Amino acid sequence: MRLPKYEDFDPKDGCALSAALYKYGQEETVEALRRYETAGQSWISIQLVGGQYDHVDDQARASARILKDNIKQKLETGELVAFGLTLDNLPKHAHITPQLLSYARLDFRGNRLTVPGRKEPALTHVVVFKPLKPGEDAVDRSVKTFSQAALARAYRDYVAQLLADGKRSSRDEDHKAMVELLGDGVTVSAVRGVRRDFAPKGWTGSGRPPKVK
Repeated sequence: MRLPKYEDFDPKDGCALSAALYKYGQEETVEALRRYETAGQSWISIQLVGGQYDHVDDQARASARILKDNIKQKLETGELVAFGLTLDNLPKHAHITPQLLSYARLDFRGNRLTVPGRKEPALTHVVVFKPLKPGEDAVDRSVKTFSQAALARAYRDYVAQLLADGKRSSRDEDHKAMVELLGDGVTVSAVRGVRRDFAPKGWTGSGRPPKVK
C-alpha cells in the first residue's frame, strides 16, 4: 500500500489541529460546544488555543477531550491524514503515522507533535487533510500559485526556527525551503525579496553566510 505524501495534497485543503477539532470532530460534540462561543470566537479557539477559563464547566472540558481523542483515532485509522514539518535546516513534511502516534502526543494548542522526554517537538506546523480517494490524481505542485503574504509568513517562521537552533541559511537554501513549504511556483526572485525584508543582518550578502562560531 502506497503511503500518503504531502506532495499529493493541495495545501489550501488542509487545516491546523485546532481547526480539525471543529471540522472533523464528532458533530454532536462540536454542536454541544458551540454554546460556549463568545464575542465571535469559538470555544475551541478560546479554551484549547487561548488558555483556560474558569467559567467553562467540566462537561465542556470532557467534550473537548472527546474531540481530541476522536481526531487522534481518525488519524490512526486513516480516516484523516496529517503531516508535520521536521526541524531540519531544510524542513520537509513528514507523515504522522499510526506508529508515531503510539508514543508521541498531539499538541492541539501548539499545532505540533511532541515526544515525552524531548525538549524540542518532533514535528511542527501540523496540517490535517481528508485522505485522497482511490485513483485520485496527485496535485501538480509545479503550477501551484502562492501569495506574497503566505511567503512572508513562511519565511519569518523559517528564520525564527533557524535562529532558535543556532543555524543560518544561504539564498539557495532559502529558496529550497520555501519550495518545499509552498510548492514549485515559488520563484527565486520572490524569495530574495523576503530575504531582504526579513533575514537578520549578516545573511543578506551573496552566497552562503558564515558559519556560527
